[in-house]
Amino acid sequence: MNYKSWIAASALATTLVVTGCGAENTDQGAMDMNNDGYGTNVSYDDADRNKNKNYNYQSVEDMNTNNNSSQRLGYNRYSRGEVDKLDEVRYGIMDREAVSDLITRYMLQANAFKDAATLVTDSEVLVAYTKEDDVDRDRAADIAKKTAISTVPRYFEVYVTDQQDMYKDLASLSNMKTSDKNYRNMLESTIEEMRKSPQGEAMYNDETKSKKDKRDVQDQRMNQ
Repeated sequence: MNYKSWIAASALATTLVVTGCGAENTDQGAMDMNNDGYGTNVSYDDADRNKNKNYNYQSVEDMNTNNNSSQRLGYNRYSRGEVDKLDEVRYGIMDREAVSDLITRYMLQANAFKDAATLVTDSEVLVAYTKEDDVDRDRAADIAKKTAISTVPRYFEVYVTDQQDMYKDLASLSNMKTSDKNYRNMLESTIEEMRKSPQGEAMYNDETKSKKDKRDVQDQRMNQ
């Protein structure tokens, strides 16, 4: 597994988190899994892009040849007094649609998958996929999970599945709002079903300060 490209993907994800401040983004942070024989660098065709006003799609070739704002770096410096007042605090806003698009595209750059769907909530990423026939289930789950984890903040939980009927469940969830009455119950039941599939390598969790899933920790506390 080539982890250098994950660093690039994480840097791009950080940019997405602060889209509320007007950041512009590129596709340079492509997931590269060539060490395992999977994947190539990302380059998108303008014809099939899902445009988003907070997400500036651009191919690597365009980025390298055009002298425009996408080549600028992001930098800010303040004194504490400048941001000390509560009414001046600005909160980063994650464009969940753009992040789900990014993860799905990265997934399909790996030759391990035929198709994929990604749902991003306020603290979870749910990925359904159809793996290639010659790819081991555990290996596919590991690639899917690490692709998503490398693209979102560390406190996010990632759940993956190769169950084909889960595409419909993720699509149904995507039509809901977090304020809907049945949203939380539907989300939890979907995650519970997804976890019956291989989940890939256990990763460190910022919330539990361990490799334990926060839902497992919550269940343990309730049973004590």
